[in-house]
Amino acid sequence: MILFAFSLFICTCLYIPDNLSVFKSDNSFSKIVYNYQMKREFLEDFKIHLKSEKNFSLHTIRAYCADVYTFLLWIGELNPLEIEPEKFSEYIHFISQINYTKTTIARKIASIRAFYKFLYQEELIEYN
Repeated sequence: MILFAFSLFICTCLYIPDNLSVFKSDNSFSKIVYNYQMKREFLEDFKIHLKSEKNFSLHTIRAYCADVYTFLLWIGELNPLEIEPEKFSEYIHFISQINYTKTTIARKIASIRAFYKFLYQEELIEYN
């Protein structure tokens, strides 16, 4: 749990430039940074979607974005557009081990579902 919290802290403090052309080498660190930037853009677009199209409250938007962000950190270097269904089951098992209440786990699942529904509506994935 401490390692997970530390990686969350490191990722939030990592500076990533807007110009991604500097990250086109085969360097694995560059791929990680590029992957992080892509996830950050998805999350930012999702946040705008929740605010403008779903008209969610600020509190709900923060909770949903935090839930999706935690999931994106958990999948690591995997592309969120190419996640297999088994990964979602693994994540649900993972969060059920952290002493969250059933309502918190349900909200986290709803957040991820809403995120993937958004990706589907944006035609970034083929199935929801």
